[in-house]
Amino acid sequence: MGHFSKFIKPGARRISTQASNTRLSATAFENINGETVAVLMNENDSKEEVSLSVDGKSMMLVLPEHSIATIITD
Repeated sequence: MGHFSKFIKPGARRISTQASNTRLSATAFENINGETVAVLMNENDSKEEVSLSVDGKSMMLVLPEHSIATIITD
């Protein structure tokens, strides 16, 4: 819950999210200050690669096995 309550602020709205890797779970929100917060979860027994695109900017991430990552963009 910490990944959600610490970075996703009251009044945030959920935005469309799609992970490039179907073995991962992902969700994203836009805070009222304009930040985009994406939370990615890897429940697998191996590391997983994922491509994250927000507002025309893309990045590649490697999530370790059994991990959760929070990415914040302005």
